[in-house]
Amino acid sequence: MLKVLIHTIFILAVASALECYINNGLTDYGFQKCPPDSDNGWCLKVRFVSGNWVKACDKMLCPSVGDNCETTSTRTLCCCKGDRCNGGDSVTMALIPLGFSAVGLLL
Repeated sequence: MLKVLIHTIFILAVASALECYINNGLTDYGFQKCPPDSDNGWCLKVRFVSGNWVKACDKMLCPSVGDNCETTSTRTLCCCKGDRCNGGDSVTMALIPLGFSAVGLLL
């Protein structure tokens, strides 16, 4: 029973706030928890034709784009759901907490 309780607490702590990579085109801030007004469950990454990148927590664009990329003449907007999915080793980093959780169930 204790193992299940620890597992549940760990999953809730991991899932409590979305984390996205943040970059304003000039400075890379790494990943941060999304503020409540920007936490709709989506992270985004925009590449402009100039070559600049912006990474952020989405406020309203991604629900209509979905887990996909949308290209116009001036930019490519990519949206994704899940912690740190908009840059870096997102798949690897997102799976690490789940791996620890799975190991916890085996103990």
